[in-house]
Amino acid sequence: MSSCAIRVIARFRPLNSREASLGIGANNHLQFTDQHGVVVTHQGAPTTFSFDRIFDVNTSQDEVFNTCAVQTIDDMIAGYNGTIFAYGQTGS
Repeated sequence: MSSCAIRVIARFRPLNSREASLGIGANNHLQFTDQHGVVVTHQGAPTTFSFDRIFDVNTSQDEVFNTCAVQTIDDMIAGYNGTIFAYGQTGS
């Protein structure tokens, strides 16, 4: 069983075609400091956010799944409760 009950993980999606054509979005406002921190600049003011894990815009779906879901699924098969709550825009 995992040793941590709750983890907060953020995945930043790539720009969609409209955002890219307008020159707005993640590339202009995000600076990934490491796998746990991101600096978001809005209206010239930078704010730092920390998470248990961050996935940048180049991360594959497989990497997200293997890092986030596999251990929870293994725990559930072993009889423990597990929840994966995903929120936000998707590519679907």
